[in-house]
Amino acid sequence: MLEDAGLITVEKGYEGKRARTWVQLTRDGKQALRDEIATLKSLIGTIDGA
Repeated sequence: MLEDAGLITVEKGYEGKRARTWVQLTRDGKQALRDEIATLKSLIGTIDGA
């Protein structure tokens, strides 16, 4: 779902004999995370101020 939305990239491969999956945030994913953190901080501030 996140990959389809363009927020992450997923790469599957092997490291030695072990299967590995690498996940990386895209530029849009980094911005979405920043926005989400800002929203959460705002909510926490509202709750702490109440």
